[in-house]
Amino acid sequence: MASAGGVREKPMIRLGLGVAVPALLRSFGIEPAAFLGAHGLDIARFDDPDESIAYAALADLASDAADATGCEHFGLLVGRTADLRTLGAAGRDAALAQNAGEALRHVAARFDAHDRGAIIAIDEADDIALSYTVIDPEVVSAQTIIDGAMAAAMCILTELCGPAFAPSLVCLPRRVPRDKGPYARVFKCPVSFDEPTARMHFDRRWLTLPLRRHASMPTGDASGRLPPITHGDPVARVTVEIGRRLAAGMDVSADSVARALGMSRRTLHRELARSFRTYHSIADEVRFAFAKRLLNDTGMSLTEIAAELGYSELSAFTRAFARSFGTCPSAWRGRRRLVPGETACRINTGDRSGPSAGRAWHETSSDGSGGGPHSAAGP
Repeated sequence: MASAGGVREKPMIRLGLGVAVPALLRSFGIEPAAFLGAHGLDIARFDDPDESIAYAALADLASDAADATGCEHFGLLVGRTADLRTLGAAGRDAALAQNAGEALRHVAARFDAHDRGAIIAIDEADDIALSYTVIDPEVVSAQTIIDGAMAAAMCILTELCGPAFAPSLVCLPRRVPRDKGPYARVFKCPVSFDEPTARMHFDRRWLTLPLRRHASMPTGDASGRLPPITHGDPVARVTVEIGRRLAAGMDVSADSVARALGMSRRTLHRELARSFRTYHSIADEVRFAFAKRLLNDTGMSLTEIAAELGYSELSAFTRAFARSFGTCPSAWRGRRRLVPGETACRINTGDRSGPSAGRAWHETSSDGSGGGPHSAAGP
């Protein structure tokens, strides 16, 4: 997260399912090379799922693609291309597990070790809650990439547990879409929007089932050529732990995070000082990144957002936000709501003379009734 001298390194992620984006854009009548080029990305990179990409760049690409295509559920279309093979080494670990629970924990552990942009957590309290939380402070809008991650989780769990798998509830941190149908069809259960975190709830019995053995063994690089998060990267470890605890509604004080990382508060501060960072600056960075995404992506009230971030009063949240961004949360949200939709106008997307083909494709493919897990190659 930070290099010597305090220069912040961009969180990177394995491209993975992102390889489906060019074909999806083409199916909507958008020339993918031009679209990706406008984002500073070479389309040739999208031939290799093990290619590394900045997490924020992938999130922005997904968000802009949803705007440019006019398809609110673009993330679902990307996520539906997932199977164990698309996960690379994480899928290979999962395929060797004895049951679905062990497989899921292997996947979460791989992501926990390498992914600096988001975290996967498994809560096994009563029912099972699988959550996906974006922690990269540079990501302002995450609803499309989260849609993709949760749709991918649905595909992977269906592959592990069998076609009868169905969650009891899916929660998404995004505004209510104009058409809820694709979400109901992909997740096969009630979907709740305007939630603070992305969670998939399902009965714990699914995790005890013997693993289905029909899937092809995944191949590919161990982690998309990303080094693991190590004890020598204290900023990354602290950022991940703060994000994990915020998403779970837990204490994010320096003492609690230090204990979770197996060190004293004094040691924590000393380790961060070597990277020219302070605990307070990292905590604020992560907390306000959460705030911006909830303000931008959801219709949650300011009071609800303040409570999610651990503020006892809305006024305290408002003052802290204003100190960091020079404006109050409501004004920041008002300005951001003028932004969605302009992407499709400012990017040269190529010939849009055939949108009906793209529309027919996503209507038949987003509901689980048309095409297999790799059907993103086109109509």
